[in-house]
Amino acid sequence: MNAEHDPFESLLRQQPVRQLPAHWRDSILPKATPSATPWPGPRAWQMLAACWMVIIALHFLASPPASPSMAPARVHETPRYDHQDYALALAVISQNRSQP
Repeated sequence: MNAEHDPFESLLRQQPVRQLPAHWRDSILPKATPSATPWPGPRAWQMLAACWMVIIALHFLASPPASPSMAPARVHETPRYDHQDYALALAVISQNRSQP
């Protein structure tokens, strides 16, 4: 959007800029100076560490203990055939195809 042709922008440019009252400036600027400790302060980091320790403790308390009986079942493996089994399977398949 072109600001030169926008009627709202034109109205804003025509408005006079008002100065901030001096007593506001005197009460706001001293509070805006940087503090002695960087944000977040050490207390905030301590609280964050404490929260993580509680989360981790709850995680371990909520999970059931690992036991051999609770181990996941093995996936059924495809049986491996030796040459005789393979030959027998081929014979059965070919015999079934020849029957009507």
